[in-house]
Amino acid sequence: MFSFWRFALLSVITFYILGSTLSDFLCRVFIMQYKYTFPVFLAFGEVLLTLLVLKLLRRMGWALIKPYSMRLGEQFLVPSICFSFQAVLDFWAVCYVHSRLFCMIQHLIPIACLAWEYGLGMPHACSSRVRLLVTIISVFSFLQDIQSLSDDYLAYVYSLLSLLLDSLYLCWLQMTIQIQSHGSTSVVDVYYTIIVNSSLVLGLLWVLQMDYSHAIAQGSWNSLIFMGYLVAVLGLGSLFRFLICWTVLRGSAITASIMKLAKENFNLINGFWSSSMPASLISPSGMVLYAYWIITGKTRLVMDS
Repeated sequence: MFSFWRFALLSVITFYILGSTLSDFLCRVFIMQYKYTFPVFLAFGEVLLTLLVLKLLRRMGWALIKPYSMRLGEQFLVPSICFSFQAVLDFWAVCYVHSRLFCMIQHLIPIACLAWEYGLGMPHACSSRVRLLVTIISVFSFLQDIQSLSDDYLAYVYSLLSLLLDSLYLCWLQMTIQIQSHGSTSVVDVYYTIIVNSSLVLGLLWVLQMDYSHAIAQGSWNSLIFMGYLVAVLGLGSLFRFLICWTVLRGSAITASIMKLAKENFNLINGFWSSSMPASLISPSGMVLYAYWIITGKTRLVMDS
């Protein structure tokens, strides 16, 4: 049974790496084509679309989703808040940052997760061997992508804030599910709870930002191409956020952070020719070794707890 879940985990990671690249490309094209720079509205729309789809799946009997529970909502409140603001920062990076600063900082997510794992005192922490491998992967990935930057201070602050929130979301989500009785809450129930919480957080943030009228007024709502792009961007974004949640709850926060890092490094094929060969090989080689450890059971996962 564990072998099946481990191979399923690797399949999800592979699909995420390949598919999320397309999702990011569509998001950039949509925002640049229509100059639709409203990150809070886009994040709020993504959450609402996800909530609608989950409710339809439950109504049609295609997914067993428990009704929203205040107790569960309170337990996942911190991950929901981190999820909400991280989604806004992801869209903000596409809307306003025209450099690789945001993506470059994201290479440090595995190290940030290791720090949160230690700081939060998470149960079933990864071994020192895994910590060393994850650190090597993250550091060499960051060094390969490092470059001279000329961004303003706001870009640096938001990039570091995104790193903090993203890693905290992954680790707190894993810690919350580990302290619960195993088998009592499914992945879909957890994600549904996070989406409901996030819809309240993002809805309040959108109203407080006072630009909701501009977001609605500047949309080409009578254009099928605009609507198609918008639905594709929000739908794909929601799907891959669910896959991250699934990876945390079936794998671990460290595994999810490596998955996100692998997506950032998907252009390493070109990097083999533009960067020094040793630096280009170390990070992907470490990822392959980590995947091998997942298959052979040398990496402790949530499903093994």
